[in-house]
Amino acid sequence: MSGSATQAGFYYQNNVAALKILDMLRIGSPIRTVELENPDGAKHIDDIIVHYTDYSEYIQIKWSADDNSNYALYGLLYTTPDDKKPSLMKQLATGFLSLSTKTGAKIISLVRCLTGER
Repeated sequence: MSGSATQAGFYYQNNVAALKILDMLRIGSPIRTVELENPDGAKHIDDIIVHYTDYSEYIQIKWSADDNSNYALYGLLYTTPDDKKPSLMKQLATGFLSLSTKTGAKIISLVRCLTGER
């Protein structure tokens, strides 16, 4: 995907990442590193990876222009015959399973941003 649709997704992803990085700069913060767009770190849950002292958080950012998007409950759980990708929940589960060889506790976060009409 290219163009403004992709950039809109990165806008929200970058804002969430910036908040994590600002938190990392706080004295005594448990955040050690913040990674962006690292598919080698975790497949399907690679938008932002935050490594804390004793666990890691894998954050996937999704955005939509309205509430009728494919991120409604049905779109999270199921795919239609013309979809080329598995459902979002299946992608998140696959990503979580890919972390089984990594040590430490893991948290998977899905952030949905609703942009409204442009």
